[in-house]
Amino acid sequence: MMPEDVLASAYERAANAGDTPVILHQDILERVRTVVRKKPQAALRTLLACLVAKVVQPHVDIRKPYTQIEGDDTYSGRYYDENYIARFLIDYDLPVIPTTGFLTPAYRAKNIILTPDVNLGGRSPGNRVYGAMLQLLTDVHTNRVSAIDLLVEVIRQLLLYRDESRQRLESLLASLEATKGDVPLSAEEIVTLIEQHLACKGSSRLPVRIVATAYRAAENHLNERVLPLETHTAADKQTGALGDVHIALIADDNIVTAYEMKARRVTREDIDLAVRKIAASDFRLDNYIFITTEPVSEVVGEYAKSVYDRLGIEMAILDCISFLRHFLHLFHRLRTDFLETYQELVIAEPESSVSQPLKEAFVALRRTAENRDEG
Repeated sequence: MMPEDVLASAYERAANAGDTPVILHQDILERVRTVVRKKPQAALRTLLACLVAKVVQPHVDIRKPYTQIEGDDTYSGRYYDENYIARFLIDYDLPVIPTTGFLTPAYRAKNIILTPDVNLGGRSPGNRVYGAMLQLLTDVHTNRVSAIDLLVEVIRQLLLYRDESRQRLESLLASLEATKGDVPLSAEEIVTLIEQHLACKGSSRLPVRIVATAYRAAENHLNERVLPLETHTAADKQTGALGDVHIALIADDNIVTAYEMKARRVTREDIDLAVRKIAASDFRLDNYIFITTEPVSEVVGEYAKSVYDRLGIEMAILDCISFLRHFLHLFHRLRTDFLETYQELVIAEPESSVSQPLKEAFVALRRTAENRDEG
């Protein structure tokens, strides 16, 4: 069977199993729960890739996901992860990190047999998760459990975890609706709310959503539209993208404005790279705008302005909150539209783009903001 078929068949079995475990060994079930529900999730992605490889190629040693290891029973775990697991997780919106597990420090350039005595997590709390994953590989190798049954069980528990998360989010949303009063949040209250959300762990992709939300909320007023967001699992130079958010005219597909997000200070090197991307593209840009979560250097800001003389394109560097504050006051009557659109966009994003804890955090923060009578 092809890897896609293995995953589709395993998913169907897992969905049909519901609350009934596929595996009877309680110790194996507990290890699966640990890998599925605990961090780091690199262990989970690695396990999925190894299991699929073993099902597709029964002769390989599941503990040898590195082709640099000698012998004819090795395989590339990273190949299966990047080419099959990534697509599978997106298609079924499963709560797993969007990047390959094999590029994390735990696995990168190990090129060793992954046995239970290997220390992948150092002294970190994640060592327990890596330990559970390594023992599961050995459980397959020693025939305590088949690779396909273990794959089905991992997916089954992922589905349970996903559905529990969805139910928890629905409960939070219902509580939020019951909290809303007759007076909408002010522009400054919304700015504070978004600042709090940006301060949450794993929020590096949120500035993309903030800019996209602004354009969607004001689309009819601007005569411009935001183009569909990329999944952002690869660098711009790999995808051919000009930036993180692309803006086009309502009746035209030509990109007129590109936004690039930085969760750090913007440097001259960033500007030079952007200039090279612009020069190599076929689009007739008017603006190229950096949005950063860090203070803007006056020297770098002046360097960005100089791009106009070279390319005839305006380049600017704005900090994220200032951009948001200006938008909410400029389009004051659209501030509630912005807030609702931002919430919808964040919640609708797949787990690979916006994590479940980050979604729940926003709803909880907004509930507190809306309930002015609390405290």
